[in-house]
Amino acid sequence: MAPASTETAPIALDPTGLRIPAREIEPLVLDAIRQRLADPIALGTELVLDLAKPDTTTKVMQASRSLSARLADKDGPAVRSLLARIVRKVEVHADRVKLIIASDALVDALGVPPTHASTGSPVPDLHINLPVRVKRSGMAVRLVLETGRCAVSTVPDTKLLTAIAKGRAWWQHLQAHPHLTLADLAREQSLSTTYVGRILRLAFLSPTITQAILDGTAPADLTLDRLKDTQLIAPDWAEQHRRLALNAPRI
Repeated sequence: MAPASTETAPIALDPTGLRIPAREIEPLVLDAIRQRLADPIALGTELVLDLAKPDTTTKVMQASRSLSARLADKDGPAVRSLLARIVRKVEVHADRVKLIIASDALVDALGVPPTHASTGSPVPDLHINLPVRVKRSGMAVRLVLETGRCAVSTVPDTKLLTAIAKGRAWWQHLQAHPHLTLADLAREQSLSTTYVGRILRLAFLSPTITQAILDGTAPADLTLDRLKDTQLIAPDWAEQHRRLALNAPRI
């Protein structure tokens, strides 16, 4: 079985045939491979390497550390070329993403002689199942964990962060001028009272939720449009976490 193309990484499609963006797939694949490399003895066993020989075991451990370090440069062209060599296929299912790794290509990347070469029987590909699923958020397609969090950290939602900052500034303005009402503030901003009220509620998001938005790890559907539903921003932070499906300890 031939290894994956050396020019482009495999294209991942969700069950409906929609293409998954590379920015979603590549970090997920890299992390999965690096996790495998973190346990070189188990990986060597999967690759049918002769770990009974001490020198082979040492080589596998050193090569695994070296390859993991190379893969840490997630945006480098050399990394993409390497991924294209060792990743044979990415299958996106309803409840998981399945990676099919070309064993021979991975052994070659490790630089360790394959012990099965003399027998002429190739080692089966490695199959790695990741518990993530596809979720659409507006026009965006995201991969999310079972908890609802994005599987891959993303660029923070600047539109949402701007609204949160605006809500906090308006709340501070009201605190500094106790005589002002919500209607007064709306008139000052030339906006509707309803809109100002919705944005003001964002000032009371829990620090955990705000930090998740800043880190790009918030649930994929945690958008400004969704947070305009004032019922989601409960006075109690733990209740906010529950309503927004964000796993976090009670604060």
